[in-house]
Amino acid sequence: MNRIYELAEIENIEIIEKKMTGNNRGFYADNVMMLDSRMSRKSKKGKAFEELGHHFTSAGDIIDLKNKNNAKQEYKARAWGYEHHVSISDLVQCLLKAGDDIDYFLELLDVEPEDFLCVIKHYISKYGNYYKYDSYILVFNPLKIINSTLEEES
Repeated sequence: MNRIYELAEIENIEIIEKKMTGNNRGFYADNVMMLDSRMSRKSKKGKAFEELGHHFTSAGDIIDLKNKNNAKQEYKARAWGYEHHVSISDLVQCLLKAGDDIDYFLELLDVEPEDFLCVIKHYISKYGNYYKYDSYILVFNPLKIINSTLEEES
């Protein structure tokens, strides 16, 4: 959460943790982010990145997601959050370190499994099933990494 608090401080965003009602786990408006205090640390982290996404990408009251413009802004905020929570570089570095050990991989990323699935779905919708990063090909489904320099030599 350190990165989140640093960004919040730079952007002059107040973060408040409190018990929230209903299904709402987070909210952002007018440089105030509210997070449900009952969430796990990892869940708060994922939600906080989404709420920061609203700060950087959204304008106005977008609560009514039946409105197409609001739904687009919600998508942009979530996409910003996914990409800052778990970057392509993070995925590559953790796959190189953890290999096939998914539990260790998720531990390295410090992310909830449900949030991780959302991140992967986002990257698939943005890039397709793979992404070339430096000398690697990151395959999203099934998740794996290929050293493209070794593939070229074969």
